[in-house]
Amino acid sequence: MRKTLGLGMTAACLLMAAGVTVASGSAGDRDRGIEVIHAERAVVSDVGLDLDHSGGTPPDTIGDQSVFSATFRINGRTIGFDGGVCTNVADPALFQCVATNSFDKGQVTAQGLLDFRQGKGPYHLAITGGTGAYRAARGQVDITIDTPDPQHDQVTFHIIR
Repeated sequence: MRKTLGLGMTAACLLMAAGVTVASGSAGDRDRGIEVIHAERAVVSDVGLDLDHSGGTPPDTIGDQSVFSATFRINGRTIGFDGGVCTNVADPALFQCVATNSFDKGQVTAQGLLDFRQGKGPYHLAITGGTGAYRAARGQVDITIDTPDPQHDQVTFHIIR
């Protein structure tokens, strides 16, 4: 993925891990049943696929994809990982992204239509479901590309279970 997709998901991304409690958020959020978790997302791999065979550097044209994975860390401790794909659906930088995030107690999915012309973001994804302890998960994920190092993003999960 080019820098604009370095947030990986980007997708795309959601988070809940065994033993991880609310890392940030207000008492009001907790009272409403919203768990807010703030984590660093470190890119592990990010591969561009030239699916339209234009010969350009993917994902530069409609149909090209970026396939990614990353780890989630809080205070230096790895609490989970993600994997997903972003597909270029309109020029110059509009992408449909889908990601699955895996943690000790289950998985959480997220997706969104993202315009990477926004620079570092924030970008917003919908939590679309999950498995295990997160089978009824919904909410939103906010991602900001951490400059100057686009390989480390800041991710905030607003999870309603």
